[in-house]
Amino acid sequence: TIHGVGKKIGVDADIQLLDYLQVLVNFTKDSTFTLINVGAKTALFAGLAITGANAGDFILKSPVGGFTLLPGTSQVVTVTFAPTAVGKRIATISTTGSAGFFAAVDLMGEGVVPGLGGVPDSVDYLNVKVMGTKDSLLTAKSIGKAPVSIGGYGLYGPDANQFVIVNAMAPRVLP
Repeated sequence: TIHGVGKKIGVDADIQLLDYLQVLVNFTKDSTFTLINVGAKTALFAGLAITGANAGDFILKSPVGGFTLLPGTSQVVTVTFAPTAVGKRIATISTTGSAGFFAAVDLMGEGVVPGLGGVPDSVDYLNVKVMGTKDSLLTAKSIGKAPVSIGGYGLYGPDANQFVIVNAMAPRVLP
């Protein structure tokens, strides 16, 4: 009986999935992974290619162009996620141009947008006497998948001058 430990020959990535989690639509986030030459031969790559359903939402930042991996060496790869739409975004990045050497990493992230709502969503000011007042409490809350930054408050509409904000909270971020 012969026993041994199998060893991958060629190039491998230190991860199989690069998950960016949630990123605001039209914003960016960089992440990295490492390609490692675990073989005994030098690998010459023409570059890296991003393919798949949402390839346009992932941008190769570095290395740009071809690169060489000597046996036992590694290359850090930086990919930018720039979601252009709400929802899950997927693609794959893979090595190109080196016969016998291949590595791929799945890319995934979610494009999100902030949303703001109020509790209650409307207030009834019926039956208020002329020159009288009626106080109502409105609470702002985040209803999206991203934090909301509130920098100020205002009253809008044709009769906005008939209302007053009494106790506005200081600027803040709602999770």
